[in-house]
Amino acid sequence: APLYSCSWSPARPSVFAVGGADGQLHVYDLRRSRGKPELALKVTGDGSAVYAVAFNPAEPSLIATADGQGIVKIWRLSRALSSMAPREQEAFDRLAGARTEEAEAVAGEEEEE
Repeated sequence: APLYSCSWSPARPSVFAVGGADGQLHVYDLRRSRGKPELALKVTGDGSAVYAVAFNPAEPSLIATADGQGIVKIWRLSRALSSMAPREQEAFDRLAGARTEEAEAVAGEEEEE
């Protein structure tokens, strides 16, 4: 399903949430599983799209969704998805650094062609 909105957690560098055309909110934790969501919530009763997702920067366990019905909902995430784990920032920085190096290498190869 097409994705319409994505938001990174202000408290957990490895957590982000995505809203899409299927009416679902998917929350991913890159420390646990890189391809599957940790949490999937049915936001809309009729399957209309989720057009906006936003974490509350002052209270990172709260996330808001806005859908195609014009309804805004507030959700509370578990402590596991809203509190930083020990050394999480270091692990994320390593992951992001590896991805940056890969992207730079690909960009360099494209420039040579």
